[in-house]
Amino acid sequence: MLLSFLGHMIALAAAAVAVLGDTWNSKAVGWRKLTLTGRAVVAVALAGFLLSSAATYREYEAQQKRRAAAVEEISIAWRGLVSPYRMMLWKLDGRQSNPDASLIRRALEPATFEQMNRIDLRGNAPHHHGLWKNIICGSATRGHAELRRTQTIYVGIVDPDLITAMKNVATDYMIEAMKGLTPCGQYAPDEAFPLRLYSITNQRELRRYLNRLLELRLELDKG
Repeated sequence: MLLSFLGHMIALAAAAVAVLGDTWNSKAVGWRKLTLTGRAVVAVALAGFLLSSAATYREYEAQQKRRAAAVEEISIAWRGLVSPYRMMLWKLDGRQSNPDASLIRRALEPATFEQMNRIDLRGNAPHHHGLWKNIICGSATRGHAELRRTQTIYVGIVDPDLITAMKNVATDYMIEAMKGLTPCGQYAPDEAFPLRLYSITNQRELRRYLNRLLELRLELDKG
């Protein structure tokens, strides 16, 4: 902030010197046409330009740091939202997938998509992570809250396309459907009723939600 003000003050001083003194001697040759006053004006103007440039660069660096912090926080929310699907792929593939765009692309593959729907959400997730339905509703509840929080804080700091992608995920029907599962919500189908992903949604809505998660990840990956 101080550098910016100094740059403006120096520019003002250069203008004042130019008004008060002669800066040009038309009878001289080459650079000597600049009078002593003229040289002072050039020096002062140059100093003002350098200081203003330094202030602009510092502000740019600060903005980039704020955006990097925003992207990291939004990424945490995103990883929380995709964690149930990551664990589903872990169950299907026998190994963990990286929480990135390729994870969602894998989940959207027709065969994988159908396999995920066969998972009994009343059963236990791999490696003692608890019941699937608890993981799904907890992940949606926490991820949605974090996404809304970061959206409010970082609007105007991150790109409009990223804000739009966040909003699309946060307002998707699937979020509310997953949050509605017990123990987070009130949706508890009869024990005789198979509890699958399609039990709380349908293929079209689930695909749309996964695609929106993918779009958000791609926006985050732009840095």
